[in-house]
Amino acid sequence: MTRAELADHTRSLYRAGLHDHEIAARLGTSQRTVLRLRHTPPPTSEVAMHIEKPRAASGWHRHSACTRPTPVVADWSGDGDTTESIAAQNICHLRCPVRALCLAEAMHVEGAARTRDRGSIAGGLNPQQRNALYRTLRDRQHRAADDPGARGQAAA
Repeated sequence: MTRAELADHTRSLYRAGLHDHEIAARLGTSQRTVLRLRHTPPPTSEVAMHIEKPRAASGWHRHSACTRPTPVVADWSGDGDTTESIAAQNICHLRCPVRALCLAEAMHVEGAARTRDRGSIAGGLNPQQRNALYRTLRDRQHRAADDPGARGQAAA
């Protein structure tokens, strides 16, 4: 098992509610190794070119990490500048099974809104990060629309 696979497995066990000492016993490692693996960032993937309106998922909100008690003080309404709002982002990244749905819904609802008009932590991103993501995706779409070679390659 590669280190990335081991880190993914460790995070999934943690999300399932196991404590570090239980994960360490299962994997045959130390608690310190489990802690390091849990905090190893997942590999980054290419962001989709277009974020579509999320499908209606009945009750997916109730599965989000922000609706459950957390072991640390987390400020979900923060803007990412305080320790508490950074903790909220970390919890979202590490423990939320519906982070992608949350981000897609926030991006769809907020659209081209200015940073100050955007909400709080959503999908693991603060308002500034979501605004930057929106601008990046918009610029990619404009470049793809303006590039005649890209259209010819897509049709082929």
